Amino acid sequence: MKRFKFRLQRVLDFKTTLKKESERELARRNGELHSAERRAEEILEEQDKAKLESQGTVTAAELLLHGNYQARLREVLIEQRLMVLQAARAVEDARDAYLEKAIETETLENVKEQRHTEHKEEAQREVRKEVDEMVVQRYRFRKNSN
Repeated sequence: MKRFKFRLQRVLDFKTTLKKESERELARRNGELHSAERRAEEILEEQDKAKLESQGTVTAAELLLHGNYQARLREVLIEQRLMVLQAARAVEDARDAYLEKAIETETLENVKEQRHTEHKEEAQREVRKEVDEMVVQRYRFRKNSN
């Protein structure tokens, strides 16, 4: 009996490579999302630190400067939250692509396993057939010898 050879092995190898690439892309996108979230948290912390404390008198210029700084922090926070949303969408897209590749790869692996099982069963049938033929020949030999 010939050795088992999966005809679609190259396709399986290619799909496995694509799956690994999409897995790396998903990890990269997750990293981008986490860094965007971290940056948003840093901006929130900066807003908390920048609260105007009422210690003594504050000039109008200081009040105006502080108001402008707070407004800019709010703008930056809004921009960062948009970046977080975009990063989250990118993660979802990458996850979907990864799942698609994983399903394709798993399907081919299942086909390979099924073909391998069929090959083993065929080999066992051939061995049983050969044994049966030897038993029949032995019986005929003994029958003719008597």
